[in-house]
Amino acid sequence: MAEQDKMKRLKKNKASMKSKLTQFEIFLTLASSYGALSDQHYSELQLRLSKIENLYQDFDQLQGELEELCDPPEEQYADRQLFEDQYYRLVSTARQLVTSHDASINHGQSGSATSSNPALVKVLDKKGNQHDARLLLDNGSTANFISQDLCSKLGLSSRATHSTVSGICNQSCKSSQSCKLAIYSSYSDYQVELECLVIPQITKALPSVLINVDSIPIPTGIQLADPTFNIPSAIDILVGAEIFWNVICNNSINLGKRQPLLYETKFGCRRGKCRSITSDNATTFVGACNELHKLVTESSIGTELADEGIKFIFTPPYSPHMNGIAEAAVRSTKYHLKRILNLTHFTYEEMSTCLTQIEAILNSRPITPISTDPQDFCALTPAHFLIGRTLTSIPCQQIAETTNLSLLQRHKRVELIKQHFWTRFTNDYISTLQQKTKWHSGSNDLKENSLVLIKEKMSPPLLWSLGRILKVYPGVDGINRVAEIKTKKGTIRRGWNNICLLPLEDNL
Repeated sequence: MAEQDKMKRLKKNKASMKSKLTQFEIFLTLASSYGALSDQHYSELQLRLSKIENLYQDFDQLQGELEELCDPPEEQYADRQLFEDQYYRLVSTARQLVTSHDASINHGQSGSATSSNPALVKVLDKKGNQHDARLLLDNGSTANFISQDLCSKLGLSSRATHSTVSGICNQSCKSSQSCKLAIYSSYSDYQVELECLVIPQITKALPSVLINVDSIPIPTGIQLADPTFNIPSAIDILVGAEIFWNVICNNSINLGKRQPLLYETKFGCRRGKCRSITSDNATTFVGACNELHKLVTESSIGTELADEGIKFIFTPPYSPHMNGIAEAAVRSTKYHLKRILNLTHFTYEEMSTCLTQIEAILNSRPITPISTDPQDFCALTPAHFLIGRTLTSIPCQQIAETTNLSLLQRHKRVELIKQHFWTRFTNDYISTLQQKTKWHSGSNDLKENSLVLIKEKMSPPLLWSLGRILKVYPGVDGINRVAEIKTKKGTIRRGWNNICLLPLEDNL
């Protein structure tokens, strides 16, 4: 009897939740019909969206109880599926409305000339030769497009199709051809093959007028996907939602009020081409070396390709330990990665992004001071050997480790794994620097002007807290155990247990 009463109560609460979801759908239908959201509608949309997102947690708990009480539970499983399908569809629509409104505000503040997401890419013609093209990202498009001029220039084979393309203000055009197009990033190894509709013209020149880049505070050291974004130019390709979210990464930079937003994409650069690759004798590596050697020797441009080639260096078979420092980095990755991923399921793109971020964490670790200058807070890192400077990251909101992964958005799942790896790796690395072994004489005493790594529990990924010792405070036994440290943010005082002396050249 008690179970029946509980089931009635749960079903009544679930009906109430479904009613709230239906009301939210009615509101979204009305909001979508507006040409543009007013400030009042925008605020109401955000409040409603926040409540609906919280509603799902309550539904998930309630539905779980119903599934346990019902026998068989198949009917409840079907109800869950219907509710979740409606929920995700509505939340996606709401977020798109919010994004469109924010974009319209930012574009209105920055001027119509900056309301685009262009990138310079490489495309292949029918003979396999590369050509430059200008691409536009559009997450609101359900198809990909290529201009008639570019399609003819590349000599791509097309097939007949009958599609009507509708756009803003109910403007439409017909496309009678489609073709396959291979796109390569100009700055990284990202590539994709798309089916594109052929149309006479994608859009007019973007931006519509020349933009004065002197008024835009673009940070140094950032590779723009389109360095000539400020010059009006024709758009050759438009890619839609099919690959938009695969290209957009987690990080973004807000340049301030009345300025455009910078988004990190896979059309940007991670680092340049390496000269040599040292690896073990895995069959995939040996096969890659043979294929590249075959390409160089059989190519008609062998000399040019050889100059740009990469040298492979293999260790003896069954001797991975002879790869030394590289295998140590692999161990550092696998040791923590296996523990934090657990049963997490990533797509290929998410796993690739996660591993790239972990790579940046490993290559950002401080090794030894670069100079003895008391005003220099920089340390030598593995990244200096790769790109000539240390790696940095755009700060992201800290996600609590107790957060349920299944309730997070996909990009936040990757961010949580990165932050979790950062916490584990920094603790492990600091413990390595603070190893306590048996000694017969004093060593590693705190000295003034020494560069130290400061142990900070809440530091964000890739932000290593470094400082120079200004003053030391010896104990009653004459040993220095407390130091006053100068950092970029000011002067702090820390004990020996929170200070890691970076090894000098004679200790490496």
